Amino acid sequence: VRRDNFSVDVSLLFKVFAMPKPLDGVPSIAGFDVNGGGFAVVALTKVEDGSMDSISMIERQPITNSLGGSYGGSDYNAYLKSVEKNSEVEKL
Repeated sequence: VRRDNFSVDVSLLFKVFAMPKPLDGVPSIAGFDVNGGGFAVVALTKVEDGSMDSISMIERQPITNSLGGSYGGSDYNAYLKSVEKNSEVEKL
């Protein structure tokens, strides 16, 4: 399954791509609840590492933007938590 596979539930794809890689030919097996009340059992047998060389410049830009936004958001949230932890803040 590829990340851009639209025939698979997006929440399931996120979970599959977060699974540990199989080691020494032994599949990584996990079960997940899926939307609609179902359950999926996944046996991950192979992981193919991506290569930036295989991605065109047009495809790279949205990836770069998304990663930048994610990192920026994470940094901002960490900053806010630090400020709240080290300050006397009264929430109304």
